[in-house]
Amino acid sequence: MRKTVLETLAMTALALAMGGLTLALGNGTADAATSDSLTGLPLYPGAPFTMKLPNSTFCGVALQGTMYMPDGKIATIERWYAAHLSGFHFYHAVDGSERTQDEFAKPDGTVAINITGDPKNSPDIYAISYAKFARPLSPAAMATLNQRTVKCN
Repeated sequence: MRKTVLETLAMTALALAMGGLTLALGNGTADAATSDSLTGLPLYPGAPFTMKLPNSTFCGVALQGTMYMPDGKIATIERWYAAHLSGFHFYHAVDGSERTQDEFAKPDGTVAINITGDPKNSPDIYAISYAKFARPLSPAAMATLNQRTVKCN
């Protein structure tokens, strides 16, 4: 079964955190931050836990990521992002563990935000991941960033 790149990054980050490794955790300033330092995109209020995700590639394009772990309901958080990300495309997906993988993607293919739910169709949020691409992704690639079947062209 093929995993999305953001799902893989989120699971890697979770495994690292559970393994007790100390990664680039916020030093308390994330509570007051209003934007993600990597992408400059708005940051959902109350997202205190910050973790730099391992560098990766998607469709041959290098990406960097940051993950936040706020409390809340997916629907509330997605409404907030929809109001703050004018012009972004929204894509909905569900992974193999029935975990939502919803994405807000900038039309120019340079950045995306993935909102991951708790497993088994829970209404609760698991994590918010920000991704910045070294060069723009095609519209088809952006549309499949959170999907099991990837289209790079």
